[in-house]
Amino acid sequence: MLIKTIKVGSLLTNCYLVASSDKQCLIVDPGDQPERIIKVIEKEGLKPIFIVNTHAHPDHLEGDPGLKEHFSVPILMGTGDAAFLKLMFGFFGVPFFVADKYLEDKEKLRCGNLEAEVIATPGHSPEGICLYFKREKVLISGDTLFAGDVGRSDLPGGSEEALTISVKEKLLVLPDEVVVYPGHGPTTTIKKEKELWGLS
Repeated sequence: MLIKTIKVGSLLTNCYLVASSDKQCLIVDPGDQPERIIKVIEKEGLKPIFIVNTHAHPDHLEGDPGLKEHFSVPILMGTGDAAFLKLMFGFFGVPFFVADKYLEDKEKLRCGNLEAEVIATPGHSPEGICLYFKREKVLISGDTLFAGDVGRSDLPGGSEEALTISVKEKLLVLPDEVVVYPGHGPTTTIKKEKELWGLS
């Protein structure tokens, strides 16, 4: 498993290239600067098969249209963020597009010899998602869980109660050794975050 991090946009969103041993890859949260992302993909010799958005905030998806056009790959995101995506177009000037597929909770997503389980984690957005690679002990958490913090819940469609439930009941129940790759900032582990929540 190869995970390449590219920090994009003014909010330094972590765009992840997640690649299998045969170089097939997921482009996760390409929030901006698609030309930079394309250069890294081509330099590494990767073969994108999906663009996956953990949620429908502009700083995580503004690069989608350019990457879809360049690589001819579908855009995927959580089912609950479908209507929310339309709101983003109206208020933030994101180029209009729709996802090609909406992912359900517990759905499996394959990329070469990698398999990710979709974990629906509402709270930061109506239904953001995380990607859990069980065999590799890796979680891509979007803006649900950060190192030492959680995502904000005061944006449209957010809910502090839902976010707390998502973090405590869906993420912090994962094995301690799972490495967390968040939407912004450095990596962490489930063990470290459980300790901060007093759940260890």
